[in-house]
Amino acid sequence: MRFRISRDTVIALSLLALILGLRLWRLDADPPADVSGSTDIYTDPPQYTLYAANYVEAGEFNPYHDNRYVFFLKSSVTVLATVVFKLVGTGMVESKLVGLIYSFGGLLFFFLFLRRTAGHAAGLIYLALIGLNFSQFFFGRFPFLENAMWFYAALSLLLVTHARNPVGYAAGGAALAVAVFFGKITGIVFLFPFACMLLHEALVSDKKAGRFRPAIFYVSGFALVMLFWIVFSYLPTQQEVTGYIGEKTLSLYGSPEGLQSFDDFVWKLVSFGVNSELFPRMTTAALLGAVYVGYLFFHAGRLDMWRRKSSAVSSGQLFVAAMIVAFYGSLMIWNYQPLRYEMVLIYPFCGAAAILLARWWAGFSTSATRSNIPWLFPVMLFPIVMVVVSQSWSAMAERWGWPFAFDEVKFEAAGIAAILTLLTVVTVILVRRYSISLPQMAGRVVVIIAFGSTIGQGAALGVGWFNWTTYTMRDNSADLGMILSPGAVLSGPYAATLTQDNDLGCIIHMFGVVEVDTTLFARFPITHLLLDEANEQRARNDHPYVMGGAVRICAYRVGRMNVRLYRIAGHTGNPTADSYQLSTFEKLVDSYRSGESDQVAQYLQEFTETYPNSMSGYLLAANMAQTTGQYAEAEQLLKKAIEFSPTNYNLIGTLAVLYKNRYDATGSLMYKNLALQKLERALKFAPTSNRMKALYAELKGPDSDG
Repeated sequence: MRFRISRDTVIALSLLALILGLRLWRLDADPPADVSGSTDIYTDPPQYTLYAANYVEAGEFNPYHDNRYVFFLKSSVTVLATVVFKLVGTGMVESKLVGLIYSFGGLLFFFLFLRRTAGHAAGLIYLALIGLNFSQFFFGRFPFLENAMWFYAALSLLLVTHARNPVGYAAGGAALAVAVFFGKITGIVFLFPFACMLLHEALVSDKKAGRFRPAIFYVSGFALVMLFWIVFSYLPTQQEVTGYIGEKTLSLYGSPEGLQSFDDFVWKLVSFGVNSELFPRMTTAALLGAVYVGYLFFHAGRLDMWRRKSSAVSSGQLFVAAMIVAFYGSLMIWNYQPLRYEMVLIYPFCGAAAILLARWWAGFSTSATRSNIPWLFPVMLFPIVMVVVSQSWSAMAERWGWPFAFDEVKFEAAGIAAILTLLTVVTVILVRRYSISLPQMAGRVVVIIAFGSTIGQGAALGVGWFNWTTYTMRDNSADLGMILSPGAVLSGPYAATLTQDNDLGCIIHMFGVVEVDTTLFARFPITHLLLDEANEQRARNDHPYVMGGAVRICAYRVGRMNVRLYRIAGHTGNPTADSYQLSTFEKLVDSYRSGESDQVAQYLQEFTETYPNSMSGYLLAANMAQTTGQYAEAEQLLKKAIEFSPTNYNLIGTLAVLYKNRYDATGSLMYKNLALQKLERALKFAPTSNRMKALYAELKGPDSDG
């Protein structure tokens, strides 16, 4: 018997290999500075793999006995990270590999689900759309809990649709419970689309006896894992679990604005996904997803959809629409809406778009019918159209510089949405009454246009990163390991990130919490803090005594943030931390600030001999040279620092400032040209840096176009 692989399988495997290969490429690189509206992509992911790294490196998951983050410690990310770290070691790349396994696995499972429920063409189109998605590409390379949540939810979906037996349904329920309790608690929202799917399957089943058994087995599997979580995670640390959930839901960000008034609800409805760039980065899939939800709303309002199987809508396709509605509705009301929370919507939107495009590619026709339009259809369609109108208006206003404030145009937007809703209903009536068909050629033109716009948008968003990739997080982490003693234990929002590629200790802590832990530094042996400006101010407000004695060691650029390294050992009240032995670099910094020139020379020589490639060492030496007028020496030292981190726009910009200062002092055009060259290069790596832009415009003069 000859073994043959179908053409569709070959295409699918090729697309999957391409998607995986692109995501593995440059895995040690920084994400684009503007990929997230918050700093989460620079601060959060390594916190989820920290406990696994502790176990592999020190033999203990929680060496500092810190039980505040039980959701991180006892998570599915920790389990997978432990396996990965045992196999390939610990570090930044290895940590990202954990996230990639989860995100790619979830992507694969959803593809298999779509192929089963909507056909091979829909599955292939989905792979093409998701493979080019800018946000999924970068967030999928980090070990966010959201990626683990999606992996197990998609696994649940795969089990339910492929293993149609009691064991499969029970395993599916168990997988969803893992997604919720050992992934991200927001995964509880998945219960709605799964309930819709299982209910639909039961109602349209040909077998009337026992048709609800699949749902019973599913719930049983879910309940079993939930019970295990209660015993394993909740009961041993009830206070920490309830405190964490309470702080993340209400205490830290306040009660949901979307539920405070009708106007607030409407605003949250129409603006969701805009500021985070969720929908602006996937315009085609977002629009097609809205059409798909409207299409499902039409069928959901017809009783026969819930009575017999239909070629128009399957239970799996109902799941896709229900997932969009559930997560859109549950996420939009909250005050804090980072992109990582919304990432879960990318998959069903791309899936919905793929289902529609697959149908249009094949062409379709309708049978003439005079059956009534479900009366709920226009009522349910109007909010969808309202969202599309508002977000399209906002996008055009931003593109062409029009003034736009939703509160000022909400009635006009509602009027336009009402007209478009009416036109849509009339169109549906005409299509159904007169059996209007979509020719195959016309459908394929639509699909080609959709693909062209998706490819163009993905390329436009990603070309800057592919051409000017930076590696500053990797370089900063390596440098940090050179300038501190092995006994250092760091904390602060960037500590987990910058201790991945060195042997320094880390204790998770984010400043600005509702209830300040005044015993934090006394309980844990924290010797240093890594703080951006906002967190530094919060730390000074919350812990004035500790920060009053803090000594600044150096600073790093992480994304757009200037992150300062402070030593707090000696002021914390923790005996282990206060017995910290200073590193040679720290002694060098202290001596330099004290004006002890003999000690400076001694420590500088000792440090450079031990660490001849330290970025911070060369940067400090360059500053010393400049203060004594040794500009040529400072130039060479800065160049050596850049050799260590050649994509560090801050170092390149520092050299540009040196050249600018020499130009201001001497009037030599050579220095001006050198400064402009370095600034142009720095701006390639950091095109959003206003500081660099302003410096370049100042140096270029009035002829600069900014």
